[in-house]
Amino acid sequence: MRQTLCIIHSQITRFFSVRRNARVFSLVKIVLLAIVALVGQAQTIAAAISAEPPGQSSRKTPFIFSEIMYNPARLTVGSNTLSTEFVELYNSNPFYEDLSGYKISGDIDFMFPKGVGLAGLSRLLLAKSTNDFQLHYNL
Repeated sequence: MRQTLCIIHSQITRFFSVRRNARVFSLVKIVLLAIVALVGQAQTIAAAISAEPPGQSSRKTPFIFSEIMYNPARLTVGSNTLSTEFVELYNSNPFYEDLSGYKISGDIDFMFPKGVGLAGLSRLLLAKSTNDFQLHYNL
């Protein structure tokens, strides 16, 4: 598209340079530049929408905390207050990775047992309260 607009621009330039009508030429040139700018912005927006998946944050591990819900809105069901805090773990490698021995500590305290892993380019949710999480998100 951009190449086509450049060809059109060069043809219009030749046409108006022969006719010597500077006022019309300037107006057409401004319109063409605006179209080229809009096409460029559309390509930039399309590139942002089809962004690459998250990559690893260090070379020590392929795992990423891709989402952290650390302070959710207070939810009450009956007289119970739900705990819907969670972290989402993402494996940025395209192949299976073993999680055995990895530990997450803080408000969510969890150690992955031996033999647990995560498939390539997959996500895993760890919730502070599995029951509350399932109740709130209808899982």
